[in-house]
Amino acid sequence: MARRPASRREGAGLLRAATILIKSRWIWSARINRYATTALTYYRDHLPTRYAELDDPAEYFRGLGEQIQTGVADLAPDLAGPHRPGEGFLAKTARLHAARAQAEELVLSELLYSQKPDNEEQDMDPETAAHYGDLNQTIQELQTR
Repeated sequence: MARRPASRREGAGLLRAATILIKSRWIWSARINRYATTALTYYRDHLPTRYAELDDPAEYFRGLGEQIQTGVADLAPDLAGPHRPGEGFLAKTARLHAARAQAEELVLSELLYSQKPDNEEQDMDPETAAHYGDLNQTIQELQTR
């Protein structure tokens, strides 16, 4: 019978130490964070051409994960703002969690999700692609005003 992790933290540690299949070879990764896993999954599913071109995927995703984690850690306190006098424990916890979630959203959208998927235009018929092209052009024009 398999031993269950004693805590969530230990379980997360075991998950980080799990193997990841990259380019049909097993790479043991002792230090891969959840942002690296998210990036790896996004590249594999939406950017297969760029994923296949990576020379050392384990190192690339490890570095990208650390870059995202640092960006989130740097941005979250700024978004949370200063301590508010009279703020209760639950209110402060909610504010800090919301700031972290917003920081994750901003950093991931900038560093990862801003890359256009390889198959985006192939999935659309010409009429739909033309519509979204016109819509994107209109949005860009409005932003420059």
